[in-house]
Amino acid sequence: MPDLVKADIKLVKELRASTDLPMKDCMEALIESNNNLEEAHRILKVKGLAKAEKKSVNTAADGITKVLIDGDRAVIAELNCQTEQVAALQEYNNLFNKIATTILKYSPKTVVDALKLKSSSSADNLGDELKLAIAKLGENIILTRFEIVTKNKDEVFGSYVHGGGKFTSLVVIKGVDNKSDVPHNIAMQIVSGNPKFIDLNSIPKATRDNELKILQEQAKDEKKPAAIIEKMIEGRLQKFFASLTIVDQDYSKDQTMKVKDYLTKNHATIITMVRYQLGEKIDNSTK
Repeated sequence: MPDLVKADIKLVKELRASTDLPMKDCMEALIESNNNLEEAHRILKVKGLAKAEKKSVNTAADGITKVLIDGDRAVIAELNCQTEQVAALQEYNNLFNKIATTILKYSPKTVVDALKLKSSSSADNLGDELKLAIAKLGENIILTRFEIVTKNKDEVFGSYVHGGGKFTSLVVIKGVDNKSDVPHNIAMQIVSGNPKFIDLNSIPKATRDNELKILQEQAKDEKKPAAIIEKMIEGRLQKFFASLTIVDQDYSKDQTMKVKDYLTKNHATIITMVRYQLGEKIDNSTK
C-alpha cells in the first residue's frame, strides 16, 4: 500500500466531514482513489456495505420504538440494534427520525417497500443508509416494523413513550379537542395496561370461537346440569374477554373507575389504538 502521506490532508478532512467515518478509512479511500474525492466516496460506500453484510447475521434485540405525528397522519415504528449504547446515540435517533419521516411521506405498505425509498436528504435509499449506519456504528440495525395510522379532522392523536422507547403507544380519540388530556392519558393506559382490544365488539370472531372451544373442553369434567354449565361457560367467556379490552380495565389514574367510565365522563371514544413493546416481534430462539 502506498505511504499514507500521499493522501491529500484537505481532502481527508473534507471526506471525513461528509461521511463522519474514521480518518484511517478516509485516508485509505483517498489513497486507493488517487485523491479523487468522488471515487473515495464510492469506495467507502462499497466497503461500508460489505461490513454491513457481515453484521447482518447478528441478532438485534435492543433499540427504540417511536411515534411521529404529522397532521392527520402518524407512524409508529420499531428500529432495532444490538445494544442500549448504540440506541442512545444521537446519530441512531437521527437515522430513525429520517426513516419515520420518509415512511410518513410516502406511505409504503411493507418494510421491504420502505427500505427502497429515498429520504429528501440523501441520494441513497433507506436500505443503503441503514447499511452504512451499520458499518459506521458497528452493530446490526433492522427496521423491524411500522404502522401508519390516519385520523379524521374531528379526531385527536394521543401518544406516549416509556422507558426511553422501550414501550410506545398511539391512539386516536373522538369527542375531545387538542387541548384535552384524554388522548395522552389513554395512551399511557395502553402502555401500562397492555390491552389487546378496545372493547368486546372489536374482538375477532376467530378469537371468540377459539376461547369458547377451550372453555367447552374444560367444562366436560363438570358434573352439573347442562344449563348451568352453559351459563358458567358464558360467564367465564365474558370475564376472559373483558380482561383483553381497555375499556374494562381499571383506569390507572383513578382506580375507582373503569376506563369506559373515564371515557364516558369526558364524552370520548377510542377509535384506534396501537402499542409497541421493544423486541416483542423478535424471535427469542435467535437471541
